[in-house]
Amino acid sequence: MPALRCLIVEDEPLARAELRRLLAQIRPDAEIVAEAESIEAACDALEIHKPDLAFLDIQLADGPSFEIFKRMPVEAGVIFTTAYDAYALEAFRVNSIDYLLKPIEPKLLAEALARYDERATAKAAPPALTAEQLRGLLAADKPAYKARFVVSGGDRIRFMNEAEVCYFRSEHEATLLVTPDGRRHLYPQTLEQLEQVLNPARFFRISRQFIVSIGAIAEIHRHFNGRLKLTLKPAPADDEVFVSRQRVPDFLKWIDN
Repeated sequence: MPALRCLIVEDEPLARAELRRLLAQIRPDAEIVAEAESIEAACDALEIHKPDLAFLDIQLADGPSFEIFKRMPVEAGVIFTTAYDAYALEAFRVNSIDYLLKPIEPKLLAEALARYDERATAKAAPPALTAEQLRGLLAADKPAYKARFVVSGGDRIRFMNEAEVCYFRSEHEATLLVTPDGRRHLYPQTLEQLEQVLNPARFFRISRQFIVSIGAIAEIHRHFNGRLKLTLKPAPADDEVFVSRQRVPDFLKWIDN
């Protein structure tokens, strides 16, 4: 049997590494012919390498991966991978497209690969959703927000849920994810990117430097010049935290919801 030629489209290096590890473990004959981090790079890889199977993260740094389907026909089988809640899961399955939540469970990945094999054996091209169908699913009434976060420490990869995140802060052009024990983890997305995908019921962008979780706010104090000063838990050791003046009205509405 020829090797299963795979393309990984994922903008988080740790998530790519984890998928490579799982594929090597579950499907030793799988050959990663290319990896891509953006829509444009994914389109190039699909055209040049013509993989049998493509793993597509649903939210890339430059937009949702359904844009790929607008730009070109996708002949490869498609398995979506995402850290978002399982919205539209049944719709994807009805259309014979697999959909795996991060952290990817080996058993579910094995089942998805088996379904692909069944279609390939039957010589039936794996059907793909059209751009219109995908756009409709992503614009569902109940949006799905990022609920899982991948961080690393040394040679260890850890998955966190949103309840474990106290706040994100921007520092020296890097993004740090801070947990209740005060540990700071480098995170590969900017605050601008995170602001688009975090649950607004839980997280609020208080300034250019901080996105905070409602559960991390211990005290709120009025400050001069119309700002609010926050006491966070855990408290940043090197900085006072303020809600910028222009964000105060929306912040007060947010905490009152």
